Amino acid sequence: EVVQVYHAAGADVRAEVAGRHPVPRKALVDFERVHVAAGASATVGFELGRRALELVNATGGRQLYAGSHNLIFSRGHGADVLIEVQVP
Repeated sequence: EVVQVYHAAGADVRAEVAGRHPVPRKALVDFERVHVAAGASATVGFELGRRALELVNATGGRQLYAGSHNLIFSRGHGADVLIEVQVP
């Protein structure tokens, strides 16, 4: 299995940035490959810092915007897990 972590900016962040630069629907920020026997389960951990929530701004630099950000954990099939993070 490959567990993927995506960042998706919330609607409030998208509204703030509107017209200044593009915002991807979601961006891959980390992944982990784990070997799991049929019928078994495994625990996967991620250490995601500030950079995982940053967007590339109009000048090509990275910027963290205040507002809601979603971290989406996906195996590429089945149900995804979404965690909302609020940046003050």
